Amino acid sequence: MLGSGVVSSSRPATTANKRRSMPVPRMPGKRTLYSLFLFVLFIAYWIFVWRMERIVVTPDQVPLPFTIPPTVANALGIFYPRVLRHFIPLLIGWLLAVELSTNLIFALYDLPDRATARAFLRHLRNPRFGGTAYAAITAQDLELQRKDNTLIRVGGPGRVTVATGQAAVSEVNSRFLRILNSGTHSLDRFERIHSVLDLRPQERSDADVRLHSREGLEVTTYLGITFRVSKGASIVSEQTPYPFDPAAVGTLAYDQSNLAYSEHTAWEDTAVFIVTNILAGTVERYSLNQLLQEESTEVGAHLNIRRDVEREARIKLLERGIDLILIRIGRFRFPEDVTEQYIEQWRSIQENNLRHNLAEREAIAMQAMEVARAEAELEIVRAMAASMTNAQRQGYRGTLNEIMAVRFVEALERLAKQSGLEMKLPDHLLPQLHHLQQQLQLAVETGPVDGHMAENDDPILE
Repeated sequence: MLGSGVVSSSRPATTANKRRSMPVPRMPGKRTLYSLFLFVLFIAYWIFVWRMERIVVTPDQVPLPFTIPPTVANALGIFYPRVLRHFIPLLIGWLLAVELSTNLIFALYDLPDRATARAFLRHLRNPRFGGTAYAAITAQDLELQRKDNTLIRVGGPGRVTVATGQAAVSEVNSRFLRILNSGTHSLDRFERIHSVLDLRPQERSDADVRLHSREGLEVTTYLGITFRVSKGASIVSEQTPYPFDPAAVGTLAYDQSNLAYSEHTAWEDTAVFIVTNILAGTVERYSLNQLLQEESTEVGAHLNIRRDVEREARIKLLERGIDLILIRIGRFRFPEDVTEQYIEQWRSIQENNLRHNLAEREAIAMQAMEVARAEAELEIVRAMAASMTNAQRQGYRGTLNEIMAVRFVEALERLAKQSGLEMKLPDHLLPQLHHLQQQLQLAVETGPVDGHMAENDDPILE
């Protein structure tokens, strides 16, 4: 749990890979026995060189105001210079060993100077006499502290304080050891802080993301991403305001890519890289015309692209231990020459569509006029044929041409009245047709012609 300060590794939990606790320091009893063994070995060597020198001391050779036993006087020979000179090689060997160890630590860990290496060696041999090393670490200045702080650069023993809202990953011999949540923790010998992750929501943006449309034209847009370390099944509480998934922290701590000039990317850069690639692949499925639709209206391709990118990115980032909170995509912009080319192409397409629609409407109108003309001619022929039949049945006198002229004028008058319902006719047209009809009727000396009766008797016209 988060409160314990010790969590499991990022690998799947197995019988052989259980939650690892803080390494148990060496037992004080074992360290005391080892020191006692060295002391006994030192005394044995001292007695050996004393016996080898064969020094005999009598009581009268000891300048004391009182008399001592011969055995005690003989034992004082152990402090003679002839005996103590045998410790010079040991002292020189000890000093050389310390100097070689200091040089080794200085070169191995690339420390700033040998004084720092010598202090670290003293602290490593005995933290109680070497002083307690301490460091307050954050995700922002961890790499800067590695240059100056030996505890962060090399490792413990020592104490570190992890800032609130962050989590640290420690290792020993470049192998994952444990995860430290916010608070103060003790580091064992050579336990080193590998990385510190900020558990708070992270904000990254790029105002000039370069993409390509389906036609291969360059597109630029704004991309903003809000994300955080996955919290898994953990919930926010007063004790854990920034919960996290231990497996996600263990994964993201080692999610780095080496770049040129000894640089590397962090897990935040990985999240931006994944979302950018998904956006590029999604935009490639849309044409230029679809991408130029108004973005502020939330219609068309822009809303669909944002939804598709957010859905796919959420799944892929969660696999890397990252919770996606929000994605913001700006309007799609194109180079100036491409925009002008698109406008010209759009204008040409619109003009072609306008001409096509106009020609189509003219063709439909002409077709309708031809159909109306044909129907009118057919109507006139039918009316004239029916009028001839009615005239012969009613006993009209006159020639065939005169009768046809009368009926033709009647048909024209009837068609003019029907057309007047749909369109405005000249005011003098109907009176002229009626006057012409009366003159023709008088000319053929017909009986009273009832226009209404003729209209009713003509089933075809009706």
